[in-house]
Amino acid sequence: MRGKQVAQGIERGRVPHVEAGITGDPAKNLMRATAGKSLLRADPRTMDVLAKDPVAGIDLAGEDKIAMPDERMLAANASIKDLGYQAIHQIARADLEKQDGGFDPSSVDLLREKGILDTDGKLTQLGTDVVMVRDDRLIREREALEPAQRTKFAQYYKTSGDYVREAYMAERDKAAPEVAQDRKEQALDQTNVFQVGGKTPKTHQIVLEESIEL
Repeated sequence: MRGKQVAQGIERGRVPHVEAGITGDPAKNLMRATAGKSLLRADPRTMDVLAKDPVAGIDLAGEDKIAMPDERMLAANASIKDLGYQAIHQIARADLEKQDGGFDPSSVDLLREKGILDTDGKLTQLGTDVVMVRDDRLIREREALEPAQRTKFAQYYKTSGDYVREAYMAERDKAAPEVAQDRKEQALDQTNVFQVGGKTPKTHQIVLEESIEL
């Protein structure tokens, strides 16, 4: 029994848990911005989108930070806890540059039901806020990883911008197969150089995304 408990403790220490950045009092987890607003970390792509097409109530607050009204940040956190895995899976891949978020058509009805999309299929204010709040938590958790964990697990802490960039690269690779092959070889070389001990279980991505629901 003791051996099993020790093994479980090692496993918990090895696999970082996104829940640490989601549970508790969200307001206490964030630095303060101007009165009535909370400071959130933002993906570079989100910063670019906001610079070109500002969102009412959201301020650019530095190189990689935005300020969101406290009540909207808290509402987004409450929504995240009620979304469920399927909705979170889609929101993780949202493209804030598109009015409809670029979501899979099969998920539109679900996202409307959750208040992420309006009746016209466009991102609501809540939907946009949820994407930004989720990104903030993932960025903070990713940066909190120990160096060895960061090499091994950072790919499981992807922001919406990360997913959009990957989708863009995939489309470009289709038009230039030789570029795609070169990139795959480079990625393989990097994995061989930086991978730290053993293979990463395929279930980690699902476990980490599901934990955001809590």
